[in-house]
Parts: sequence; structure tokens; C-alpha cells
Amino acid sequence: MSVALCDHMGPGEHCAAIHIVMQCVMLIRFCKAVLAGSFTAAAMPLFFTILFALLSFADRGISGPGSMGASLYLMILPLLVTTPIVLVASILIGLPLTLFLRRNGRESTPAYCAAGGIAGFLLPIAGLLWLGAPDGFWIAGLGTISGAVTGYVWSAQTKRPIPRLDT
Repeated sequence: MSVALCDHMGPGEHCAAIHIVMQCVMLIRFCKAVLAGSFTAAAMPLFFTILFALLSFADRGISGPGSMGASLYLMILPLLVTTPIVLVASILIGLPLTLFLRRNGRESTPAYCAAGGIAGFLLPIAGLLWLGAPDGFWIAGLGTISGAVTGYVWSAQTKRPIPRLDT
């Protein structure tokens, strides 16, 4: 025998518990997409920072004895840089895009991947131009791939049905 959480609700009324569960599921899906994009952007730099940090362990850290904390920091530095960027871009660009695509009935994996790739390409270039950096435009390639992966994971997540608690 199954017990429905919202038996007292009439037709067309919303159950607060179901609404909260749905919001939590969407938040988890959003976090998965952001983390996928962050790890994608950080993958190549992580390879090198982890390699350098591991090589420094023989000398008890990057700057010699007593600098193991700095070595560990170096290991995760690419993730510390990419995660906030992907998170802010996903909030400021990805969520409004989702709203726009849903309202217009245009949600699709290619739409999310293309928009993510374009945003991922333009944001690093804009940042580098704003900083006046003469080099580093290769980062736009990482941004493109990261944005497309974030869009792909988000689109795959939005296609899954949201679990119902009333069964």
C-alpha cells in the first residue's frame, strides 16, 4: 500500500512537499552540469598542476620543507579558478537561456551545446581583453569545450522525468 504525501490536496492544487523535492532535483541537476563544465575546463591544466605538485613532494613541497600546503593548493588551483566562472556563467547565461528556450518550445541538446560553446568562447576572450592580456587566447578553446559540455549535461538532465512522491 502506497501513501501519498498530498492526499489532502484537491485537483489542481500544488503540494508544497512535491514542489520542494522538484526544486532540489533541479538544483542537483544544475550542480552536475556546472561541475561537468568546471572539470572539463580544468582537465588539461589539472594534469600539469598535479604533475608539478607530485614532483615537488620529493622536496617536501614547492618551496622546500614546510610548503606541502602550497603543493596541495597547486593541485586544485585550476578547479578553484574554473568552478566560479562556470557557475556564474551558468546562472547569468544558462538559466535565462533555459527559460527562453522553454517558453519558445526550442529546448534541444544542439541548442544548449551551441549556446554553451559560444558563451564559453566569448567569456574568456572578453575577460582577457578587459584585463589587457596580450596572450592566453588559447583559453577560449577550453571555454568552448567547457561551455558545450555544460550545455550537453544540462540538456541531458532536463530530459529526465522528475520523480513523483505520490506513488
